[in-house]
Amino acid sequence: MKHGQRLLVVDDQESMRMLLCSALRAIGYTQIVAAADGAEALRQARGRLIDLVLMDVEMPVMNGFDALKAMRAEPE
Repeated sequence: MKHGQRLLVVDDQESMRMLLCSALRAIGYTQIVAAADGAEALRQARGRLIDLVLMDVEMPVMNGFDALKAMRAEPE
């Protein structure tokens, strides 16, 4: 994976999102988008090319499994 690629980090715990984003930046990734639940992840992903998604599965509003299904259903 090239460091110029865009990553989406999704977790309902802010501390976990911050930890993951910080660790990814430390190894050279600069294009990181974060979301607090599956519904927000869908909003963040729309209209963007996302190369890799790191997603928690147990979240309020929309869990990771439902968010992944919705992402796969969208042609973009």
